[in-house]
Amino acid sequence: MSKPPGRDRKRGAVMKNLDFGLDARVIRTYYICQLTIRNSFKQSPMSRRWALSAAVSNPDSGLNSTVRSDAVATRLRIVAAAERLFAERGIDGVSLQQINRAAGQRNRSAVQYHFGNKEGVIHAILDKHTAGIERRRHELLDEIEASGKLELRRLAEALVIPLAEKLDDPDGGIAFLRVNAQLIGHPDFPLLELHAQRVNRGADRLHRLTARACPDLPMELWMSRWLALGGLLFHGMADYAHLTERNGGAALNIPRSVFVSNMVDCAVAVMEVPQSPETDAELERSRRPDEETPHV
Repeated sequence: MSKPPGRDRKRGAVMKNLDFGLDARVIRTYYICQLTIRNSFKQSPMSRRWALSAAVSNPDSGLNSTVRSDAVATRLRIVAAAERLFAERGIDGVSLQQINRAAGQRNRSAVQYHFGNKEGVIHAILDKHTAGIERRRHELLDEIEASGKLELRRLAEALVIPLAEKLDDPDGGIAFLRVNAQLIGHPDFPLLELHAQRVNRGADRLHRLTARACPDLPMELWMSRWLALGGLLFHGMADYAHLTERNGGAALNIPRSVFVSNMVDCAVAVMEVPQSPETDAELERSRRPDEETPHV
C-alpha cells in the first residue's frame, strides 16, 4: 500500500530535528503528546481541558519535560492575564483575543489551543487557586477533629480563613476573589455548577462537619444558608479588597484581622440563627404534596 506523497518527507524532517541522541521511547512520547493534543480538539471543552493536561503531565522523557514546561509556562501566563482582566473589566467584558494579547502570545489561537473557550479559562483560574485553599482547609479541619470538639466557630474559621488568605496572595489572589464574586449568579458560568465539576474534598468535609454541628437545622435551611454564605464571603472580601486599594491600604479604617474575624462571626450567625415561625410555617407548607408553594 503506497503512502500519501509528502508524508515521508515530513516525517523525515521531524526525525532530523529530533536526531540528537534520543531513543525510540522519547520519539514515541513526542508523537503521543502531539496526537493527544490534536485529538482533544474533537472533544468537548471539558474533555479537551483534561486531555491537554494529560498530554503534558507524563514525565516519561527529557523531551516531554521540555514540552511540558513550555506548555505549563504558557498556560500560567494566559491564566494570570485572564484573571487580571476578568477582575478589572468583568468576565463578559473580556474577549479571548484580549487575553491572548495580554499574555503576550503571538499565536492568535493560543487561548483556544490550551483551554478551548472562556469556560475552560475560568476552570483554569479556579484550579490554580482551589488546590491551596483545599490544603489549608484540610489543615484547619484536621486540628478541629484532633481536638475532639466540633465547635461551629472553628468550622466557620475553616470556611473563611483559607479564602481570606487570598487577600495577601500576590499571584492573583484578589483577582480570584473578584472572579468568584462575579460567577455567583452568572447566567452562563454559575459558580455552583463550575465547582460541581471538580473534586473539593475539603469543602465536602466541611459541609459534613457543619451539618453535624447543626443537627436541628432542616436540610432545606442548611442548604439555603450555605448559598447565602457564598455571596457574603466572596462579595464581602472582593469589596474589602477594592476599598483597600482605593484608599491607600485602609478600607474604612478596618484592620485586616478585624475584618476576617468579623466575617467568621457573620458565618456563625448565618448558620446558628434560629428559624422564625414564619419560616417554619413556609417549610411545613412546602412539604405538603397536595399544596403548591406560593411564589413571592
